[in-house]
Amino acid sequence: MNPQQIDPLVHEPVRLALMSALDGREADFTFLKTHLSLTDGNLLFHLRKLETAGYVVARTLRVDVRRLTFYSLTDSGQRALEHYRALMKVLLEPGGGTGKGAGSEPPPPRR
Repeated sequence: MNPQQIDPLVHEPVRLALMSALDGREADFTFLKTHLSLTDGNLLFHLRKLETAGYVVARTLRVDVRRLTFYSLTDSGQRALEHYRALMKVLLEPGGGTGKGAGSEPPPPRR
């Protein structure tokens, strides 16, 4: 396994937790903030990084006078998360992804 295949954008702990929280669902800003124990600024910083990469999309709704923003993974973000999981599975198998363990190297992500 080539460590350079690990997407540093996904590998960063807060963004990995954020993408995992959005895996298969949409979540609003307040839920993500509370669930991940982040400040508004920290959460916004990481969401913007993921949005810029095309991994997350935002949808804003007006409810009475309030604006609610919901986030979800894009297809590209879902593929990046799945690829990351496959790489970690190979890396954490006996042999550490050296080809000496039971696993095989995952294919590169489609973009």
